[in-house]
Amino acid sequence: MVSHDEHLIAESVDELRVVSQGKVVPFHGNFRDHKKMLQSLLNQKL
Repeated sequence: MVSHDEHLIAESVDELRVVSQGKVVPFHGNFRDHKKMLQSLLNQKL
């Protein structure tokens, strides 16, 4: 599934892959973990 719908992803998938540096890579964790990681990275850059 490819989607930008946060709630759909969080409730319906058990494996998450993300695009990073032009490659599709597995993310070890759930969607909420990924969101927290991205927010943390953003906060570090500010």
